[in-house]
Amino acid sequence: MEEKKAEAQTASRKDAPLDAAKKYPFIELLTTVAGVTVLLAALLYAAGWSYLYQYYKDFGVNIAELDLPLYQNLIYALPVIYSSNWSIFWLLSAVIGIGSALNFKVISDRLLTPLGVCLFLAAILSLGAWLSRRGTHLGDAQASTDMVLENTTLPSISLSVQADPAFKGTADEDFSQPDYRLLIHANGRYYFFKPLAAEGLAQYPTVTINLFSIPDSRVQSVRIDRGVDSSKLRR
Repeated sequence: MEEKKAEAQTASRKDAPLDAAKKYPFIELLTTVAGVTVLLAALLYAAGWSYLYQYYKDFGVNIAELDLPLYQNLIYALPVIYSSNWSIFWLLSAVIGIGSALNFKVISDRLLTPLGVCLFLAAILSLGAWLSRRGTHLGDAQASTDMVLENTTLPSISLSVQADPAFKGTADEDFSQPDYRLLIHANGRYYFFKPLAAEGLAQYPTVTINLFSIPDSRVQSVRIDRGVDSSKLRR
């Protein structure tokens, strides 16, 4: 009787389906990597978008006008991450924590509770908000630097522009002199401005920066000059 019972238990164990994680460990690994990658990309996107949004907002440009590609937001997340050791620490902590939560069954089971889900989402949202705020701060600082003639790293630009038929009788401004700095060329338009002198900023607490937006259809020719650090050429 006992022998038949043991045989029946053995047969039931053989017929029972294997756990997917044990049967296909590589698929489980891919699932974990995919989950971590999606959350990491979302955090990086928030940091990069906040940086660009604040940077161009300081110049009076809505980032929606530029129609920037998705990868550019991810690229500009790198200055936000590498600008602070704390940024790197918290991001690595998030990656390790998410990977552990998705990989270890004990942690995953605890996260599936309502409290665990709330704590997990709160941690992700808090990290995303911190990175966004960090990106906003750095974008504002970089815009303030690029507005000043003595500090800007943006290239000089001079353009030959056709007269705008919509403004007949009005003289167009001369953009042929390399007194302007190219902010960006995006969505079929050149965005450029005349940088401010540091002396003027010291004398006046409030100044106005003139930003120009010219469509490609009006540009006859364009010259862009980018300065090179001479110290690098001597190496």
